[in-house]
Amino acid sequence: LMNNGFTRSAHHLAYPGGYNTKNIHLPVSKNHKSARLNIGTAETIPAANMYQLHALNGAASMSYVKSNIDKTISRGQWLILMFHEISDEPAGPACTPEHFEEIIRYLYEKQAVVLPISQVIK
Repeated sequence: LMNNGFTRSAHHLAYPGGYNTKNIHLPVSKNHKSARLNIGTAETIPAANMYQLHALNGAASMSYVKSNIDKTISRGQWLILMFHEISDEPAGPACTPEHFEEIIRYLYEKQAVVLPISQVIK
């Protein structure tokens, strides 16, 4: 990733399929600052484990996404929203542009601070 210009995000891993074991954390920590799962819950501040960060699939139902945003804000936590694909014809863990825009509008209405993970974890 570094060799191809992805300097900010190269240090943050997304486990393929979200799958990992505790045995993988040490090798991952040698080259990465963090790694995320695909578990749809908010993350504590500070994170309990930088190599098992929770993330919410942005393609989940809008009510579920909004509920998680509300809980995260009220608890003073942070929420990693993951988007695999934004498409007019979504398949699998993808969402439509309208769904994505609704999430963005909701975050704006809630005055949520939105940052890329490379700015949260340095």
